[in-house]
Amino acid sequence: MTGNKSGFSFVELMVVMFILSLLAFFTVPYFVSPGEKAGIKGSLGLAGLMTSLKHRAVRDNRDYLLHLDQVAGKAWVTVRDPEAQDKNDEEDSRTLTGLSLSGVELLNQGDPELSDTIIRFYSRGYSDTALIRMAGEDGESVTLKLHPFLSDPEIIRGHVSFDDCI
Repeated sequence: MTGNKSGFSFVELMVVMFILSLLAFFTVPYFVSPGEKAGIKGSLGLAGLMTSLKHRAVRDNRDYLLHLDQVAGKAWVTVRDPEAQDKNDEEDSRTLTGLSLSGVELLNQGDPELSDTIIRFYSRGYSDTALIRMAGEDGESVTLKLHPFLSDPEIIRGHVSFDDCI
């Protein structure tokens, strides 16, 4: 009398696991964010900094100013207290260097300045609308689109201007 065996053998389970791992190996790169794919080192760091500044501005009830210097390739933060009598900005400790900025565009402003551009994060939870373009080593570019009322900037592949967005 032989009984029916139910279930799968160890070899069958190992073959299925091997096939699933091959599928994962080839499909995961398609889900990587555009900033990582383009090889731009600072895009994700800068996007994280902008998200953090929006949250900190509300929490601390202070305005934060993000300075982007396209020539030097660096970004730094200053703090402005909206209730303070003197409007002197105090320097924050966060500085990003080595950024490959290829352009910064603010909505409703004239020609973008080549050197220092300031993006303001207000204590009421919104920010200036901005497009920050970054170039990668391979010539591919990524644009960070900062929305006034959304907490995270949008990462867009390629060169984008406000004419393309509106």
